[in-house]
Amino acid sequence: MVDWCPRQASPGCTLFSGPAGGVIGFSQTCFDADEQTPVIGFDMGGTSTDVSRYDGELDHIFETTTAGIAIQAPQLNVNTIAAGGGNSDSSALYTR
Repeated sequence: MVDWCPRQASPGCTLFSGPAGGVIGFSQTCFDADEQTPVIGFDMGGTSTDVSRYDGELDHIFETTTAGIAIQAPQLNVNTIAAGGGNSDSSALYTR
């Protein structure tokens, strides 16, 4: 992958860096390179949950929409839902 980030990190370079760190963590600790079985990352925080998949290669995307705002920047494919461990609305976990 091309290093597109300048030496001094700009806000774009750190976009979703927490969830991306989670992907790197579970990909390095849970994926068995011999078996090649894809793994699912499930990172539940206080207000949201990040879900991602790793199959031996990082899944990069270049455009996403967050809170109705289109973001065009290279990033790892992490889907966030507004239902974390501290969420008091348990119906947020279910689709009606």
